[in-house]
Amino acid sequence: MKEYEIALTHPKKDPKYPVGINYRPDTEKPIHLWEGYKWCLDGALLSLDNAISPQWSSHFKEAGAEWFVELLRKLAAGENISIETIKSEYRKYNDADLPVYEK
Repeated sequence: MKEYEIALTHPKKDPKYPVGINYRPDTEKPIHLWEGYKWCLDGALLSLDNAISPQWSSHFKEAGAEWFVELLRKLAAGENISIETIKSEYRKYNDADLPVYEK
C-alpha cells in the first residue's frame, strides 16, 4: 500500500510536535490526520466525506494543506482525480515532489 505525505509541519515551532496529513488512496478511510510525536501521537482515519467536514478544516489549515481540501471534495463527489494530479498540485504549493511511502 502506498501512503502519500500531503503535509508535515511544526506549527507550534516545536520539533517534537508535528502536524501531518497522509493520503492512502486504496483504502476505505484514505485520509490520515495526525499530530504529536511518538508517545503523544493523536490521529484519525477518515473517509472522504468526513475529511471535508468543517470539523477538520482547522487541521488542514494548521498543516498548510488547505489546497488539498478542494481535491478531496472532488474525490468525494465521485470525480476521478489521479495521483498525478495530486502530485502536480502538491508540487505547485510546496515546490517539491510529493513524498510517498510503501507500507
